[in-house]
Amino acid sequence: EFACHPSGDRAAWWAGGCAMQVSWTPHASAPHAQAPAAGTLLGVAPPSATCGGALLTLPLGSEACFNVVAQAAFAHHAMADGAGAAVPRRTERASLPAPTGCRGYETPPQPQAAGFSAEQSASRAEVARLREDAKRDAREKEDMRRTIERLQAELRKVVDENRSLTASLEERKIALAQATAKEEAAARESALDNARDLFRSMLCDDNNRVADKAL
Repeated sequence: EFACHPSGDRAAWWAGGCAMQVSWTPHASAPHAQAPAAGTLLGVAPPSATCGGALLTLPLGSEACFNVVAQAAFAHHAMADGAGAAVPRRTERASLPAPTGCRGYETPPQPQAAGFSAEQSASRAEVARLREDAKRDAREKEDMRRTIERLQAELRKVVDENRSLTASLEERKIALAQATAKEEAAARESALDNARDLFRSMLCDDNNRVADKAL
């Protein structure tokens, strides 16, 4: 009799545990060969189980699980028929298929895998946010560079205009100073001419009075 049923631990059952209980009743005509005791526990399988020694551990719902059941049945019938020969064991693949559950039940997602998926999603969101921040910083940097270039051009223009105005103002100052100097020189020359004329007239008057007295 072969059965694949849940182990005592419900968590192990949902994680993929499978226990295979094998029992038989040898025929009276069967040779007294070395046989496993009735009710031998062939295996209790967690998801990462292996096979070794008297304890057989296999993933639930895997191909190896059903192969072991078939091999046990074949060995039982061979001992019952008097064959007494060693049953050849099938070499299983190094990597067994992932457990899918017994009797069609799917294995629920493990908390560790769910946590890893959440952490991976958070990491992707963080990377996307950092990329958006980098793009925004690049745009702001480009706008600032253009603003600085525009202000530098305006500043150069203002400096040139200021330099031109300063030069024209200096020229006007020089021209005004020269005009003022000319006017002052003309005024002094006019005053000097007037003084000369007055002195001549005074000399003429004195000479006339002296001549009149002599007569």
